[in-house]
Amino acid sequence: VFSSWMHFCAVRIFTESILRYGLPPSFL
Repeated sequence: VFSSWMHFCAVRIFTESILRYGLPPSFL
């Protein structure tokens, strides 16, 4: 459960950073 929660937080922070700074999805 903890690992899935960390993954969810990571994805959420990543998506928020993309929406905030306007980075393209191909940034990775």
